[in-house]
Amino acid sequence: MREVHKRLFGKVWDWVGVYGQDEKNVGVPVWHVSTEMRTCLDDARYLRENGTYEPLDATASFHHKLVWVHPFANGNGRWARIMADAYRATIDPDPFLDWSGGGTMIADSDHRAR
Repeated sequence: MREVHKRLFGKVWDWVGVYGQDEKNVGVPVWHVSTEMRTCLDDARYLRENGTYEPLDATASFHHKLVWVHPFANGNGRWARIMADAYRATIDPDPFLDWSGGGTMIADSDHRAR
């Protein structure tokens, strides 16, 4: 997961792929980040292997936990969405998750309906 963060932001920041070191008003306390990330991955693996939730629900749970942990100083949102996409693809190779918006959400469209 750190490698994905590095690949996303390696040309932007020097500290990419390193868990945040400063206490913020979001996320878990910095001393819990490593443990919570391991728990998040273990939970996601369990949900996938045991079919506990429908694929989209399991993906939403994984994404929520990544955002809740908020492991990096910056770039957590985009990174968490990409991690959720990758996770979903391990469950269903043809997922429908379009975080980009894919078009206007104001006008009626097939994208908006989905």
